[in-house]
Amino acid sequence: MGRINWIDGAKGIAMLMVISVHLAQHVSFLPMKVFSFGAMGVQLFFLLSGYCLCMKLAKMTGGGKICLIIGRYRRLAPWYVVGIFVYAAWYWMLEDSTSLASFTIGNVAANILMVNAVVPSAQNTIVPGGWSISCIALFSFLFPFFLSASGQVRFKALFVTSAIGLAISAIGYWFLEWSRQYSYCSFFNQFIVFVMGAMYFVARPRKLLKMNAWSAFCVFAG
Repeated sequence: MGRINWIDGAKGIAMLMVISVHLAQHVSFLPMKVFSFGAMGVQLFFLLSGYCLCMKLAKMTGGGKICLIIGRYRRLAPWYVVGIFVYAAWYWMLEDSTSLASFTIGNVAANILMVNAVVPSAQNTIVPGGWSISCIALFSFLFPFFLSASGQVRFKALFVTSAIGLAISAIGYWFLEWSRQYSYCSFFNQFIVFVMGAMYFVARPRKLLKMNAWSAFCVFAG
């Protein structure tokens, strides 16, 4: 897939938004009420991820070599796993016992498998910001199952899943005592943002996705 200027520009804007909100957290004279909107840069990344994933799938053709979804994991996980060890070493050097207490076998395993965005105790306690990487990974893994045999996107299934996710997030917050941070950042709540990105791709005037479900599954090993 070649470079597309507007996508690169949007990614740059999203990156600057995220940097701005984190900068405002440490620079007192920057108005946090203004810079806090930079946090929405993460959702912009999610929108672009949904769009770009559809764009990759549209370029796939039937057949090809045998592929496994673990190929996508191999692309996303290596540096993230390195980050787990880096932060563990950093907290150990700082003698930060509170942060180190989060490094349980279950939490570390959830992060290595990149499912921490659905595990409250592991969501953002091992690698700061790790919830966003997990959300991208989970949507990438699940999206092929929302394609028909002819390669068209099953939007009804996506919207039903989004509604269920939002309901789970609301129930968790109001009745299961999930934290506000987890309820907002969880994959249950963010799934619909990726769906909006996929909707934008399909709404644009372009050819329908010409691929079968197995080919869609194979794209993640590329």
